[in-house]
This record gives sequence, structure tokens and C-alpha cells, in this order.
Amino acid sequence: MVVFFMTRLLKSLLILFVISIVSILFYIFFNQLKTLDRNNLTGELIFDNDPCSHILSKGTFAVSLKDGYSKQISSYTFLDMSGDGKRSLVFDGVDNMIKEFDRNKNILTNIVWVSKPDYVKYVPEKNEISFIKDKKLILFDRSTQTSKPILDDIDGYSTISWDKDGNSLLFFKHHNINRINIESGVISLILQIEANDFISSSDNKYVAYHIDREQLLIKDLETHDQWKYKGNSSIIRFSPDGNYLAILRSSTALSHFPSKLGEIVVVDYKRKKVSPRILEEIDFINFMWE
Repeated sequence: MVVFFMTRLLKSLLILFVISIVSILFYIFFNQLKTLDRNNLTGELIFDNDPCSHILSKGTFAVSLKDGYSKQISSYTFLDMSGDGKRSLVFDGVDNMIKEFDRNKNILTNIVWVSKPDYVKYVPEKNEISFIKDKKLILFDRSTQTSKPILDDIDGYSTISWDKDGNSLLFFKHHNINRINIESGVISLILQIEANDFISSSDNKYVAYHIDREQLLIKDLETHDQWKYKGNSSIIRFSPDGNYLAILRSSTALSHFPSKLGEIVVVDYKRKKVSPRILEEIDFINFMWE
């Protein structure tokens, strides 16, 4: 009788062991990042290179996502790209001047003098730009050459993301993602998160933020669907359609000043695929997907 029960017990334990092994293999297979074919990627990454880099000189560069070819498009610090991709905002640190560079005409135009502005952005559908200065979000009208504050007590490193119509924007404060209507000044809470900041897609449909040092949470604000990406990531940018993330991976994840030996990869977070390196051994702190 004892032998019979011992035999049954051993069989049961063996079955449980096999089931556990199969479950682990199943989990690993469906959660590992598969290779993303770079031939499916379009457009360029526009980035600002640090003057200390041994790879490239100081200025703004564009790199093709498909073949990795890099070219310099400006000798100034990159700030933002226009919606049509034809113009970019750059900063001249010598003159303390925000300027606009027309890539097609190769023309540089002065916009406004300001010392050390943060988070300089085009305002969609308007002849305006916005920037953070002395913890205030400033709106500058290029037609009238006038400035006015929109928000107070804003951290210069916090995300500012304009809606497509230029009438409202998302901003981050006290672990809250908020939206402010510029005309009425009404502020509404969009999402409360346990993170220090977030980034959003160009249409503000998707947001992404760190839930710990090695994990990103990507969320659809309309459907509330969400996805996770596990891996080193210090700077992240959405593709124009919101379906991909360009990620700067470095040894100092979550730092505003990443390692000089960082690398950029592109992640299809919905299908858990990652591209080979787009750029490696780089040293810069700002880039975006054109």
C-alpha cells in the first residue's frame, strides 16, 4: 500500500514538474523581444549631438532608420521639429537666441532672444512657440513678437505636449498628467501615475512612462489598452504614428544625462519586437522621430 501511494505521489510530482517547465518555456517564448526588420522602418531620427562626443561634431544631425546613414543638417543645438518636417527650432548658445532652420531652403531665422530656455516647442496650427523659463511656461507669438505666461511652477524637465489643434496641451505636475485649455485656462486631470515624468505620441493618444528602473508602461489614453516594455531605457520617443518607440539605452537608465556609450534601438512594443542598433556609442540628450 505504501509503495502504491509513493508511486502515485511521484507521478503527480513529475506531472507538476513538467507542467511548470512547459509554462516557463511558454512565458519566455511569448515575452521575449523578437527581431524587428529595419526595412519596415521609415523616416529619420533628428538629434542634437554633444560637443564632447568622439563620434560626431556639435550640431543637429539626421540618421536614416532604414540604413543608419547620418548627416549634419545644422551646427546649432536641436530643439524641436515642425509637423511637416521642413523646419526645426535650434538654439544658438552664443547669442542666446532661439532660431528656426528651414531644411529645404537652408535659411536660418532669428525668433526670440532668451537665456537657457527649456522644452522649446512649436505650437501646432499657430504662428507661435512655447518654452519653459524660470519655471513658467511661456507662449511666444511670432506675429506680434509678444510673450505671455500660461502655467506657473513648471519643472524645465517636465513634458509639455501640444494637442494637434494647438488649443490645449498635456503637462506633468505632482504625478499627474493634466490637460490645459489655453483659451479658458481650465485644467483637467487625465491620468495619475507613479512616475517622475511621461512622454506622449505626437497626437497625445499614447503616453509612456517608467514604472520602475527597467520597465516602461505604454498606455492608450482613448481605449485604456496598455503594454509593457522591459529593458534599459533613458530617453524614449514615439514614432509619428505612435506604434513604435525609439529608445536610448545606456548604463545610466532614467538619467537626463545618459552614458557616452549609449545606443538607440526601435521597439515595436505591441508585437514585442526590437530592431538592431540604429546608432551606437553616442553622446546626446535630445532627439525625436521625424
